[in-house]
This record gives sequence, C-alpha cells and structure tokens, in this order.
Amino acid sequence: MKLAQYLDVERLSWDETLRASQNLLNDGGVLLLFPEAHRSRDGRMGRFYSGAFKISIETNYPIVPLCISGTDELLPPGRWYLKPARVKLKALSPVYPDAFKGETGHIEMRKYCKSIISDELGRIR
Repeated sequence: MKLAQYLDVERLSWDETLRASQNLLNDGGVLLLFPEAHRSRDGRMGRFYSGAFKISIETNYPIVPLCISGTDELLPPGRWYLKPARVKLKALSPVYPDAFKGETGHIEMRKYCKSIISDELGRIR
C-alpha cells in the first residue's frame, strides 16, 4: 500500500488527509475511497463514514459512486484465498458537492450517495 502511495487515513490527522487529498486531486490523481471502511460479512451495506464526502465538499471535486456486488463471496473477511464469484461493478453519475451546502452538507451528501448506491445494488443483484 505504501508503494502505491495509499493514504493511511487512520493514521493521518484530518488536516493531513485533506491536504494530501487536495494535492493528489490537483495533480490529476484520483482518490478511491470506501465509505464503509470495511468489507461486508454478509453482502449488505454498512454504515457510511463522512470522510469522502467532507473531502469532496472541501476540495469541490465530485464523487463518482461505484456499486460493487459479489466481493463478499469472492473474498469475505477472514479468508485468505479467493473463491470463484460473480462480481459486478457499475459507476453511477457524478455527485457534485455544490448541491450540498452548509454545516451538514457532507451528511446530506453521504445519505444521498448511500441511497442511490443502495437503489442500484437492488437492481444489479
């Protein structure tokens, strides 16, 4: 992960995370963030954390929600080998941060993204 220049957001302060994210985006890079933070044990979506949505609002870069289904069968938490599975991935339309204003904008953006991802996962499963 270090060689791939992953940001260890659990060890960085919020300011360091935001600064590194802004620098990466300004240099044409892409952030891939998993708002659940952990793999699902049963295929159901878990709680979304706010970090990705705060970064989007602070940097004014959109979020492109990705729907991923089947990885719970491919490599469930606790197993160290891959099992054949059908994995589906679908990118949704970008969600722009300017539609989410105020102190709770990141929360509204988080709820909106979770809702559209949940709806689409229901269709692709």
